[in-house]
Amino acid sequence: MLRKSKKTYKGKVHVSTYLRRTFREDGKVKHETVANISDLPDDLLAVEVFPGNTADPKAFILCMLAYNVEWHMRDALCELIFDDDDIEAAQATRRSVVAKAKRSESAKQKDATRRTPEDLPVQSFQDLLKDMGTLTRNRIRFESSASEFNQLTESTTLQRRVLDLLSTHA
Repeated sequence: MLRKSKKTYKGKVHVSTYLRRTFREDGKVKHETVANISDLPDDLLAVEVFPGNTADPKAFILCMLAYNVEWHMRDALCELIFDDDDIEAAQATRRSVVAKAKRSESAKQKDATRRTPEDLPVQSFQDLLKDMGTLTRNRIRFESSASEFNQLTESTTLQRRVLDLLSTHA
């Protein structure tokens, strides 16, 4: 189950979230903290995923794996999506680590033109996944004979680039 803890220090409220396991030992109910998950994004700790603020640890691990896959995919595909692909350059323009983050020049260029330097379209991560969802394998069967075969849809230049980036990122 999930356990939230609120503490106030110097007038500021700090909220911590823990994944806890409850079990019986020697006839007593015990609680064990499995993980401190306070730094996870709020959408991962959404009410829909964990109704009643309790969690099945297996469901939590599945969500963590999905989040990890998305993070790695975003990292591999950053040149094709609106994520900043030159974070080092962006950080160099900041006065301080606590100052508001700024976009790098290459990210600003992507935002303005909506194209990559290779002239591929730049889109959101979700839209890119939808675009990849159009790749299909169709099973073709002829009624007149018993022959059948698979036909793949032809991939676009963007889809081929996505597959190249994902295959070389491993």
